Amino acid sequence: MKKAAIILILVCACLVLGSCSTGKSREESEKEDTNNTTGEYINHDKKENNDRPGEETPDKKVNEANGEPDSGRMDDETAADTASTETDTPVYYYVNGNGVRMRKDASLESDILILLYKGTKVEYVDVKGEWIKVKYNNEIGYIRNDLLSAEMPDDNTARNHNGNAASENLSGNAADNSADNSAGNASVSNPKIVVKKAERILELWYGDVLYARYPIGLGWEPVGDKKREGDGKTPEGEYYICTRNNYSRFYLSLGLSYPNTEDARDALESGLIDQGTYNRIEDAISRRVQPPWNTALGGEIMIHGHGSHSDWTAGCIAVDNDVMDVLWENCGLGTTVIIEP
Repeated sequence: MKKAAIILILVCACLVLGSCSTGKSREESEKEDTNNTTGEYINHDKKENNDRPGEETPDKKVNEANGEPDSGRMDDETAADTASTETDTPVYYYVNGNGVRMRKDASLESDILILLYKGTKVEYVDVKGEWIKVKYNNEIGYIRNDLLSAEMPDDNTARNHNGNAASENLSGNAADNSADNSAGNASVSNPKIVVKKAERILELWYGDVLYARYPIGLGWEPVGDKKREGDGKTPEGEYYICTRNNYSRFYLSLGLSYPNTEDARDALESGLIDQGTYNRIEDAISRRVQPPWNTALGGEIMIHGHGSHSDWTAGCIAVDNDVMDVLWENCGLGTTVIIEP
């Protein structure tokens, strides 16, 4: 009996010792596993840190996301552009006239940026129809192409009183200035206007020298001489400027001395007017003042603005407003006006 009890106690002791040994081994094993796991984390962090220098930086990713090329390609393209710019030779033109308007847009109705004078050098930018886009003193605007010359204007063209030459168009033809050629700082000596009805042209002369030619519009019945009030014809003959109106509903106007003595004589012979009316007309013409405009012959024949685009007047001669500026500045009372068929 005692022997059996001793055996049982020994078995239990063995079991207890075995359990303790197993627990200690398991604890050491878990501790070792924990240490190994920590080591792996540390090594992983080190690996990622070592890899970062080889990765694309956030800034670089942003640049590529914005569509920017790498620095090397940008330098190449910039260099190519710079080289192209450096090899492009600027093209220059010269202003051919006095008081030429550089406008904000390619239109006579556009705002005036600056007035330029004969010989002013401007840089070509672009072309738009009859206008050339130019640059002058960091100002960019438009000038009519017939007011620019590829060469410096010489001194053999017509001059005004200040020595400024008339303009010549780019094709080298005779002077044919547009409305932007305002020669008028002051009136020139001995101006004369010649109107060529068939050509729809008004010529401005200084003595025997042609300064410029401008397009015109006539009465709604442009062919033939004016004979009576309301016939829509523009008169033919020699007249003079007898009135000037800066409050005209057609911008500005220069009144002509129609009817003249020849017109009155024809009307008297045809019975359109009586002797008294003829005498009043003849007296006014002899004094170079305004003749009567309230007769059967009609009157109030003007050179005025609002456009040369068509034959739209009741007998007047219509020009563009900028041309009217030129005529207003240079043609005073008494200026001769010859109207040809």
